Amino acid sequence: MIQVCKKMIRSVLILHQGKCLVTQNYQTIDVDNIDLFSGFLSVANDFAKTMLNESLSELHLEHTKITYKSENDIIVAILTDQKYQIRLDDILNQLYYVFIHQYAEYLSQQIVNTSVFQSFKDTIDDILQESLLNHSATNHYSL
Repeated sequence: MIQVCKKMIRSVLILHQGKCLVTQNYQTIDVDNIDLFSGFLSVANDFAKTMLNESLSELHLEHTKITYKSENDIIVAILTDQKYQIRLDDILNQLYYVFIHQYAEYLSQQIVNTSVFQSFKDTIDDILQESLLNHSATNHYSL
């Protein structure tokens, strides 16, 4: 499954108030400064909320699609290759709710050290593996 994941999903990011707490990369991402990239994702989402009173759900680049879930100052973003048609709503929701459940006490504090969140990378792998295996038979994903 990890090979399928690496082929379909480039990266998973979890942000809190514009700061990247966790990044799980499955492909090399040409982002030299993750803080700058995280800030961009947060600002794009804030712009959509402020100007249109809507949350950003997807951002399409030339070869990359960024799919979002934004709630309570948390953004879960999954970067995929544009050529794959992947429904990510269930995965985004599960990542969000599991993350909130595990780290709620830390999120209410001033976050200085993000190392406490690094163990969530294994949870990301588990959630993606379970979701992709459970849904691959129903053709939600096309390679």
